[in-house]
Amino acid sequence: MKAALVSAAAIVAASLSLPVAAQPLNGEQAEARREMRAGNEMRVSELQNRAFRSLSLPICRRGQTSKDGRCIEYLGFDYDSSVPGYRFKFVRKDRVFYVDVHAQTGRVLRRVD
Repeated sequence: MKAALVSAAAIVAASLSLPVAAQPLNGEQAEARREMRAGNEMRVSELQNRAFRSLSLPICRRGQTSKDGRCIEYLGFDYDSSVPGYRFKFVRKDRVFYVDVHAQTGRVLRRVD
């Protein structure tokens, strides 16, 4: 009986240490990845750099905040398959604004304050 419990505990412990399978991509995220891999869209890092260069102020460094207005905090991005493009989100002085960048050409489409 004791040996069976030890064996069961060993099986449970071994199964917990196995890597969890990655969740399959779906929706717009999967579409964005397919388009990028097919060479139809630019890499997000390049598009991000173009969005950053379009700003009038530098991105805040670690420990800085945008509250004094001397830098802009980067919040992240969303993919929009209808454009196709990315919306990069920023905050300055407690106001959120966006920079939309076309995923195929890298052209800054608009800035939404």
